[in-house]
Amino acid sequence: KLSKLDISSNKTEVLTIPGLESVVYCIYQEQQSKTIWLGSQGNGLFKLDKNLKLSRVVNESNGLASNIICGILEDEKEQLWISTTNGLSCLIKKSYLIRNYSKYDGLPSTQFNYGSFNKSRDGEMVFGTTNGFVRFYPNQMNLAIVKPKILLLDFKIANKSAPVGIESSPLKRH
Repeated sequence: KLSKLDISSNKTEVLTIPGLESVVYCIYQEQQSKTIWLGSQGNGLFKLDKNLKLSRVVNESNGLASNIICGILEDEKEQLWISTTNGLSCLIKKSYLIRNYSKYDGLPSTQFNYGSFNKSRDGEMVFGTTNGFVRFYPNQMNLAIVKPKILLLDFKIANKSAPVGIESSPLKRH
């Protein structure tokens, strides 16, 4: 259960958030907008507006590395860095594009530890994994999402190569 405490009256109110049936492991509040991001144990990332109403859910179906969130930090470009049990995700909030990082990108482990994350005053981020820790400056990361060029070397129909551009071929050259 997630509760809201009114400090002036010292009263609590239990919040009901659709889709959030699991434990909340981490909470991040944006300084300017007061938007709150909740990292859950199995339902992904929940975005609440300043009135604590659900405005968006980000999870594996949107490209997040895992639905189990271990930590959330924000960089100077207003991108969220989300540690999970299956790698590190960078969420570009303006477009909701996600870039995932794994062992192939140099992580010592894709299993991050719950609550093991910090951002230093100079912007360096540190996330703890089950095999050490990861530290980096987000502004030095290459976040370009590269669209690969596609080159078809052969195209087969009924397991026979289909020529391109000849009159009897179903394939036409563009």
